[in-house]
Amino acid sequence: MFKLSGRFLFLLTFSLLTCFNALAASDSEKPLSVYGFVRSDFFYDSHVMKTSVQELYSLYPVPSAINAYGDDLNAVPSAGLNSITTRIGLKLKGKGLLGASSSLSVVETDFGGSPNYWLLRLRQAYSQLFFSSSELLIGQTWHPLSTASMAPVVLSLNTGAPFQPFNRSPQIRWDKHLGHWTLTTAGIWQMMYASQGPDGSSFKYQRNAVLPNLYVGAEWQSAGWKTGLGYDFKRIQPQRYELDNGGVQ
Repeated sequence: MFKLSGRFLFLLTFSLLTCFNALAASDSEKPLSVYGFVRSDFFYDSHVMKTSVQELYSLYPVPSAINAYGDDLNAVPSAGLNSITTRIGLKLKGKGLLGASSSLSVVETDFGGSPNYWLLRLRQAYSQLFFSSSELLIGQTWHPLSTASMAPVVLSLNTGAPFQPFNRSPQIRWDKHLGHWTLTTAGIWQMMYASQGPDGSSFKYQRNAVLPNLYVGAEWQSAGWKTGLGYDFKRIQPQRYELDNGGVQ
């Protein structure tokens, strides 16, 4: 027997309403837009680097490893060329619903972040409702601690790492604007960027704990200045059972 959960039904209804409102927009509004780019990156490193995301992001040089002859074993050059950060996305703008003035749905994909670089990866996928002084977002996008307007603009792919939290996760997020202040609350679930545990990196440790990451934050911005404070709470359950002295679960 097929059974719909309340959570799935709510999210499905929300997505369908967003889609229908976008289709109802006038032709002059051009509700559907396509964006993206084709990118190729060449790199040369004279030293072994500390990296992340399958060695796509160079963070910093690893410490020297001097052998008995005085040679640095990490002073080894490397070079490469890849185009896996090629990206494509769709934006669907529409009229408001549930009292919102407008809505936006985004789907974005690329090839990075996976050992199998010929496979597409879900980068972002969310729907957003815009009210007079607030926004409601449901779906996968950047963690609230990742502030796009503060990311350094650099030539390489690193985008200023590790100075920005690099995390895109499924979330339900509410932003409230009060003058120069923006207050944010969010419930965040893990997917690509997961906790470490007995079985390595996995989202199941948070899933077993039921409770999502809970985030609250405040941000102030004025005349080119921005500052803020955020608090993120996480609870995980690495194992669902344990063995007693007799080896019984």
